Amino acid sequence: MVHYVGGVEFAEGIWVGVQLDVPAGKHNGTVQGRVYFRCPDGHGVFVKPSRLSREPPNLGKGPQPHSAPSRSSRSHEKQGRGFTHEKGRSRVEQQAPRNTSQDHRRSWNS
Repeated sequence: MVHYVGGVEFAEGIWVGVQLDVPAGKHNGTVQGRVYFRCPDGHGVFVKPSRLSREPPNLGKGPQPHSAPSRSSRSHEKQGRGFTHEKGRSRVEQQAPRNTSQDHRRSWNS
């Protein structure tokens, strides 16, 4: 789940603070003494928006296969649901990637 979108003190550009479903992260939302968001220890990561990808909602059917990451550099400009970070399988609730591949075009608007 996305907890933070914006600038950070430790790097340039826009970053997305994500809480992973499993303890595959690096922190609890605090980096270099600054609290960006709160989550359990080892469940937090920061990723560039281009490292996120769309994941269909899990409708109670168990784990879903891992999605390939979007390579969009403008994904932080849109609002959407159902994304995953490639490392820890966490749905991202606020970012929408742009996919330019004709083979993967699909309308995500409800």
